[in-house]
Amino acid sequence: MTDEIAGLSLSAPPGLFERSRNRVAGRVAIVTGAGGSGDEPPSIGSAIAVLLAAAGAKVAVLDVDSAAALNTVGRIRTLGLEAQAFIADVRRRDQVDAAVADVARQYGAIHIVVNNVAILGDAATLESSDEDFLRTLDINVMGTIRTCRAALPYLTRGSAITHISSLGAMRSFGKLDYEASKGAINSIVNTMAIEYGPRGIRVNAVSPGQVWTPMGRRRLVTMGMTEDEIAAHRQERASGVPLHKEGTGWDIAAATLFLSSDDSAWITGQLLAVDGGQSGVVGYMPRTN
Repeated sequence: MTDEIAGLSLSAPPGLFERSRNRVAGRVAIVTGAGGSGDEPPSIGSAIAVLLAAAGAKVAVLDVDSAAALNTVGRIRTLGLEAQAFIADVRRRDQVDAAVADVARQYGAIHIVVNNVAILGDAATLESSDEDFLRTLDINVMGTIRTCRAALPYLTRGSAITHISSLGAMRSFGKLDYEASKGAINSIVNTMAIEYGPRGIRVNAVSPGQVWTPMGRRRLVTMGMTEDEIAAHRQERASGVPLHKEGTGWDIAAATLFLSSDDSAWITGQLLAVDGGQSGVVGYMPRTN
């Protein structure tokens, strides 16, 4: 197995797949919002799905976009690993219930659930419409709850649920609806960990910082930024991180694999910041040589 597949832009860190081998062997994982597109580097959800497969899991790629889901499945199968696409809109309880039941029926079990699906939304301020707020909360918060509700009957002792939160729940970047939704996710982690701990089900979250993703790039292009402006924006973002670099989907995937595996068997109810140290910075951190 190699970490670079021609034409698929996997661009995984050298040795990542090899180091991950067999860490979740024989388990079945559902990853929501795990679709990818074209030859772009993988999104966070797609990277998580690929790495869980590389670590030995059979992966259910759940996405509302069938083409995006099949793109990630194709990446996984090119590695000679097992994955299937399952299509559902997390705003629809009936679709989520049906998709999760289909995963359990086809694979016989579910051991890992990764709630990654989210949108940035359009409600940046209090002046935004109720409809914009509610759409973001419906997808980011209720989508997570619907997926957990559907999966829990199939989860047994030793199973793991990981939510993808955001540093934005602690450090605002000006997206009120998104940040509020991720704050809700952080609260859900603690409550679920307490409620389902006696059943041996662990619940944690990964909180990404400045991660460069295809979705982020598309947003900047939509805002009218040129390639030079995007490059300058990325350099400025990286300079505000103690490690002086942006994260990638693989950084979030590696943390998610850890929380999904037996390596974290006595960890639950935790928020793991994967942010290059940014959560420890007060104010803007200037560039240094």
